[in-house]
Amino acid sequence: MALYMVKERLKTFENCKWPFDDKAPCSVQKVAEAGFYYVNGTEDTTVCVVCQKELEGWEEGDSPLKEHQKHSPDCPFLTIADPYKLSLRQVISLETYALECIKKRKMANTKEKMMKNVEHLLEVFDKHMPTK
Repeated sequence: MALYMVKERLKTFENCKWPFDDKAPCSVQKVAEAGFYYVNGTEDTTVCVVCQKELEGWEEGDSPLKEHQKHSPDCPFLTIADPYKLSLRQVISLETYALECIKKRKMANTKEKMMKNVEHLLEVFDKHMPTK
């Protein structure tokens, strides 16, 4: 829940070498205000705290809010008028949406892994079973 606060998202950038300075449109401050936190150990990968959209390859002139809107137009974070002032009701609503996004992502990953396993089993079967 702490990452819903801008100051907490900003903390995720503390040990990164963000490629742009504070005056750039794509500053750490603007990225955090647009709902993103930094993924530790990457060059510039960020994730929305709500929709879980992962964005990377930021360019100095990018507007983080516009990029968020472009890549995840249905994210409820985009309806927040002031990211510095969230009500408890807003946090609960955002958290509910975030949990659904996480659940969908995990299900998609599980399905992908299962499909790879099935493909592998079919390859093994084809390789070891004589054809008629």
